[in-house]
Amino acid sequence: DDTKCEEGKKKKKKKKKPESDDDDASDFGKAKRGWAFSTRFLALRAAVKAVAYRGLAVASRQKRAAEIVVGLLEARGAPPFRGAVASSAERAELRLTAASTALKLATTTNEAFSFDEWRAVAAVVDDDVPSVRRALVAKLERLLQTRAAEATVFVRWAPVLALACAVCPSGQKKKRKHQDRTKEDLSATAKRALAIGVARARAAHDRALAAVDDDARRDTLAWNLLPEYAAPLAIHLVAKVFAGDDPAPRAAVLSALFDALAANLDATVADNVSFLLKCCAEIAACDDRDAAQAANEAASLLKTKYITGIDDLAPYPGKIYLPPSLFPKAAAAAARRHLFDDDDLGDDDLGD
Repeated sequence: DDTKCEEGKKKKKKKKKPESDDDDASDFGKAKRGWAFSTRFLALRAAVKAVAYRGLAVASRQKRAAEIVVGLLEARGAPPFRGAVASSAERAELRLTAASTALKLATTTNEAFSFDEWRAVAAVVDDDVPSVRRALVAKLERLLQTRAAEATVFVRWAPVLALACAVCPSGQKKKRKHQDRTKEDLSATAKRALAIGVARARAAHDRALAAVDDDARRDTLAWNLLPEYAAPLAIHLVAKVFAGDDPAPRAAVLSALFDALAANLDATVADNVSFLLKCCAEIAACDDRDAAQAANEAASLLKTKYITGIDDLAPYPGKIYLPPSLFPKAAAAAARRHLFDDDDLGDDDLGD
């Protein structure tokens, strides 16, 4: 009987749950060990928000704030304090705070925002935590719906918002099955915001274009306001975020952007498809294998879904400007044709 009792006790004993990074108990807010982290966490949030909203005229503060928030994003929300411990929920909150502040800095300050920093913000749109994704996507939607008529806003941030329209790669469908509904909801609202943003950016470009007669100024207006210039950045972004053999996520993102660009255009005068095809051809010639693959997929998508007449297949007669730091070979070829001058887009920033 004693033996049976001992066996019964052993059966009733629960196995200890293995520890993992995501299940670590946090000392956040606990005076015995976590007070320093709690204080610094709150101070960090207050500091970056103060710089974003009140320190816009101080370039050194802008630069330091950008370094802090991008560092947080690159560290996946790990607190930037030696020995600090944070739970997965706290790291998610830090990622959202950092991404939101970076977006504010990039769209309200004169500090140049590099492509590396831009990609760090973009990665949060595909964050593992649904609440983080929803919050950042909502901010991007408001940005495009209210400020797409401002220089560079649509071109730079529409590709980032379009990432919300991506489908899960086939290898992740089982792992993230419970998030599919969230992704569908985000995709629908993102597509509406993209359509509104395209209309406002195009109207702003047309108004500004009517007021100038200088070719160089027209080129600058095109790069800053012409919504089609979001396509090269979108191709670069999907090549980096969704590199691999599965084309489904890349196609979903590009389709969302192309749908918005192709909507409500007069087929008799619109040459945006030929413009986009020329962008794809020039990017496909670059040294970046992933970008070239994405560009070829984009071209196939355009030819399959958006060709409305023979004119769409005619070579685009105008100039195409690509960011030199993203597509160096294509930019070098353009430079040899004297398409760039000293006043054109800088090598590694997203400034005006």
